[in-house]
Amino acid sequence: MSHSSGLFSVIARQNAIILPSYNVVQANAVNGEGASLSSITATLPSTATSGNLIVAAASLRLRSATITFSGSGWTYIEQKDLSYPSASIAYKISDGTETSVTASHSASVQRMSISVIEIENVQTGSIDTTFTDNGISTTGSFSTGTISGQTQFPQMALGIWAGDDDGTVDPGARSYTSGYTEIAAATTRPSTSNRAHVIMAIGTVESGNGEVTLTTANSVVRGLSALVMAEDDNAV
Repeated sequence: MSHSSGLFSVIARQNAIILPSYNVVQANAVNGEGASLSSITATLPSTATSGNLIVAAASLRLRSATITFSGSGWTYIEQKDLSYPSASIAYKISDGTETSVTASHSASVQRMSISVIEIENVQTGSIDTTFTDNGISTTGSFSTGTISGQTQFPQMALGIWAGDDDGTVDPGARSYTSGYTEIAAATTRPSTSNRAHVIMAIGTVESGNGEVTLTTANSVVRGLSALVMAEDDNAV
């Protein structure tokens, strides 16, 4: 005897585990150092695919400046002149021609960092963002802030931290709340001088506001943090 009914079908869908389909296509993170550095470029392993989400973040150390990204179509989540550090975080929908992203500014500095990521299978019309200005705090724990009011799940969530160290150490070991996974990080210190850092971590949000907190062993990466959320292509 069949027990199938319209009500049963609705209950089954409500209780089903919806697996996310989003995927990190590629990412790159670069540290730069020079006598007079006004730009830094992250080259993608392959040309980006039209319609995919691209997120970029960059920071510089010891100068007041507004950082911009090459090409058109960027939506800036925040461009922050924090004196030290300065940072910018932005996203765009790929037009299928991007092979690299360059971050530029009008100041002359010795240290910059950039991270870029391409993500597929998200509903680009559903993108929502927030940011937090951590200033020059070096507490060691940095939240992205929250995005509320989401109704369709699962969602892709990307946490981003763009800033610098405190002048003595690199970030060291890093951990993330809510099961996020680090996917791109420009954190190396080629010298003992102060560094600029950019870190990205990704996670799946089944419900709630997507907030993720980065904790660093050495209490650094002060500056901006941001959260980017988008409905997965399988979201219901």
